[in-house]
Amino acid sequence: MPIWILICPECKSEFEHSQISDVGMASLLLPEKPSFEPTGNKCVCPSCGTSATYHRTDLLYRDYPLLRFEWLKRAINKRR
Repeated sequence: MPIWILICPECKSEFEHSQISDVGMASLLLPEKPSFEPTGNKCVCPSCGTSATYHRTDLLYRDYPLLRFEWLKRAINKRR
């Protein structure tokens, strides 16, 4: 499933902000970013615990197709 990620300014690790739930064709081409406060939102990095203020422009789109295949493999194995 496609997700919005943020990058920690301290440890540079990527972490998930939110999932893109509407995965129709239009949203894959032009997904709408979640709304943020005008002054930014504070988020804590799950890797190093650094708290930082992020803005909508900091959100990056990621799609991990391998996760979809893992989900598919689990679904197929359950049917067996």
